[in-house]
Amino acid sequence: MTTPTYDQTDASSIEKFGQILRGSTLRKKSGVEEIPPEDQEATEGRNFKGKFGEIIEKYYYGINPGNKACIPDFREAGIELKTNSLIKKNGKWKAKERLALGVINYHDIVSETFEESCFIRKNGRMMLVSRRYVKDGVFIDSLIGFAQLICYDELPPNEQLQIRRDWETIVEMVRNGRAHELSSSQTKYLEASPKGKSGIKNRSQQFSEEMAQHRGFALKQPYMTSLMTRYLEGNLQYLERDEEAALPDAADVQERGFEGAILNRFEEFLGHTVEEIESKVGSPSSRSAKGYLAALARAMLNVKTRKIAEFERANIYLKTILVHENGKPQEHISF
Repeated sequence: MTTPTYDQTDASSIEKFGQILRGSTLRKKSGVEEIPPEDQEATEGRNFKGKFGEIIEKYYYGINPGNKACIPDFREAGIELKTNSLIKKNGKWKAKERLALGVINYHDIVSETFEESCFIRKNGRMMLVSRRYVKDGVFIDSLIGFAQLICYDELPPNEQLQIRRDWETIVEMVRNGRAHELSSSQTKYLEASPKGKSGIKNRSQQFSEEMAQHRGFALKQPYMTSLMTRYLEGNLQYLERDEEAALPDAADVQERGFEGAILNRFEEFLGHTVEEIESKVGSPSSRSAKGYLAALARAMLNVKTRKIAEFERANIYLKTILVHENGKPQEHISF
């Protein structure tokens, strides 16, 4: 049998070689190297964490780059090889977890700019191969559901802006000596994800004597699900039937940021009654309908669907509560 080949220096060749796997398995599609017997029976589970990625790297693509902080796996092509798993929920395939993108060095990062950062040099272009997760399933029998070259500079402008702002938010905290206060909830798409045992703070930082938890960059699970869905649809602007974008204008996000742009949309309604708001945006449904206030809030954002695309990607939940003229809420808010 002829050993399959590809060009390690060419992005298109790397992508096409990976896409041979789509809809098939590593057992059925031969790679550059033969998978040794001990790895042919490796299964999902804690004992084999990272094993699927290792198999794809060493045996399918035939590379052994090591985990170098700022250098992508396909050095000459400038492409990082990443793998993740997919799970089925409510009839749809979704990313099982966040996509890890390398550790955060609390000392080196303080002098970086986004354009020249270790993060963007390593992850600016990624070849992502995703398997469908089966509990206790054998890796090489896992069906490959996604294989795609993902380029930061080809993402929609709003998403490029948000990822950049997320990176800058994380870096600014480190520069202010607050690496020990980092949290995944502080950003929208790109997060400072905890690594190692939860809560243990054993990493020094440049501008504080406080020890910080070991963290790495990662794209959040909801954002990865949205991104992969849109790539499979062949359109990065694709929206599900029950969702609309609240911020289609990249200039608005660039000027005010994500939160600022959203709050600016609500600003014109401050101090208005429900009736006055309805006179401006219309009545989305009967006032007695469940979720009416949430529908009215979405209408203020010019969204008529049940979901707001940017909120879904950032895992943001819209909560509403009716407030009397004296400022007191009519009821408790649920979480």
